[in-house]
Amino acid sequence: MNDVFHTVENFIDHVYFQELSQYIQSENFVWSYNDDVSLYDQLNQLGDYGFTHGFFTKNHPNGWAPDTQIVDFFKPAIFKIQSFIKSKDLLRARADMTTRRENSEYKLPVHQDFNFDHLSTILYMNESDGDTIFYDDKKCSNEIARKSPVPNTLIIFQGNLWHTGCLPIKYNRRILLNCNYV
Repeated sequence: MNDVFHTVENFIDHVYFQELSQYIQSENFVWSYNDDVSLYDQLNQLGDYGFTHGFFTKNHPNGWAPDTQIVDFFKPAIFKIQSFIKSKDLLRARADMTTRRENSEYKLPVHQDFNFDHLSTILYMNESDGDTIFYDDKKCSNEIARKSPVPNTLIIFQGNLWHTGCLPIKYNRRILLNCNYV
């Protein structure tokens, strides 16, 4: 166990994970473009864009996105994570995709998922590079941990910890399921 994050390999049943992974990488999966995939950078720097698909947001009336077929397919994974971390409440669940754009490490804006105590999880959905990096503060003065993507690996960390993702260099895209719980 790492002091910054906890890792669980082969988190989802192999057959179910393969179906999720194939679907989320297919041309049938619906992605929304965002100028800033971290959703917290006010600067919208060139290159910080990415794609998201929202499954659940506590702020919406029902919480769950209206596309019930896609949502229902991913709910068992989201609930399995919630049960594993013994969480009472889901705050947000979304898929994130970033694409290859550089030949050297490009870091997205450093952010906190929310600025209060909660748990964040990342389930890596595809074979890719593009590490998740954790810092001791917003200034990024000290990198305290780093995790490379491995398909079907769940990482759990404090969501108010400053972190970022790097864009893939060797692969066309980096896809993950990001959930936040209290």
